[in-house]
Amino acid sequence: MLYGAIGPDTKYMGDLKSDTDAGKSAIAAAITAMGQTASGSETYAQLATHIQDISDDANAGVGDVLATKTFYQGGSKKTGTMPNNGSVGTVNLTTEGQEYTIAAGYHNGLGKVKAVITNLIASVIKAGTTVGGILGTFTADATATAAKILTGFSGYVNAVKIDGTMPDRSGDTAALASSVVGTTLKLTASDGYRDGVDDNVTITDAAFVAGNIKTGATVHGLAGTYTNDANAAAGDILLDKTAYVNGSKLTGTLRKVNAGTYIFAAADTEQGPTINGSYAVVKSIRIHADGIYRVSFDIKMYNTGTSYGKIYKNGVAYGTERSNATSTYVTFTEDLSFSAGDTVELWRYNSGGGGTYVRNFRLYAVEGTEIVLN
Repeated sequence: MLYGAIGPDTKYMGDLKSDTDAGKSAIAAAITAMGQTASGSETYAQLATHIQDISDDANAGVGDVLATKTFYQGGSKKTGTMPNNGSVGTVNLTTEGQEYTIAAGYHNGLGKVKAVITNLIASVIKAGTTVGGILGTFTADATATAAKILTGFSGYVNAVKIDGTMPDRSGDTAALASSVVGTTLKLTASDGYRDGVDDNVTITDAAFVAGNIKTGATVHGLAGTYTNDANAAAGDILLDKTAYVNGSKLTGTLRKVNAGTYIFAAADTEQGPTINGSYAVVKSIRIHADGIYRVSFDIKMYNTGTSYGKIYKNGVAYGTERSNATSTYVTFTEDLSFSAGDTVELWRYNSGGGGTYVRNFRLYAVEGTEIVLN
């Protein structure tokens, strides 16, 4: 057996081997951590191959890496070409179907594409329908009909298009009817649209003129020119007729014939002596105009008794009974009213068996009348 001592060089070599093995193990561990298989027992050449294989399974291309930035892929260092677009700010889309093209490259996540549709609000979207995230509130309870929409125009009512039939009444239109209530004149307007600018509902009356309105009075804007200097009185207006004098209504008292002093009818011939014991007609005159007549006659007795005379109208006793027991004529007069067509009659008799004379049976008036003598 050979015995000898271990020198310093021998110890150095042992330490070197230990360091090498530890370094290879560390390298192998790093390679394994990068997804490759390696062992500290392998040679440096084998470990070098494993290191080169670390980027072989990377699939990024230069277009996948930002421009100017470098990376390893396939065992080599490469520089990226991907554009850096940063932020594009806010892009507004304002119309239906509008598109925005997104540029190729990197975006930092701060850019926005925003839909901004004018008037896209709840009140113009049908109730119950959602458009662009907005729930509509536009109701479907419209009640307009064609008659409520002006002719020549159309509208949508509950999603149905309706053509208007309402007449356009621009300008003047005649009233359908009119009525007076107190001091108010009411005009019934025809149906249709009026813009309130120059539209009038009119009524035409030929009597609505200034000459029919009293001077000083204004009726519906028309000043009267009718004068107020009339001087007629009730006695100047025919009986039961009315007239307005200076704005006042008068009822006439003037008869067509009034009692007067002129003889307008007469039966003057003397008749007698008639002897009769009861009233009998002896003279008559036909009346041809309404009025009050002054009736006059002369009467006297013949031989004996008392003679009586009385005015009848249409065969009926009417006037005051008159009498004369002398043989001298006495004239009797009274005013009586008659109508056209009446017969004024003089009746006579004698109460004592004697006779009666009559004459000058007359009607006096201020107006003429046709005379019929019997």
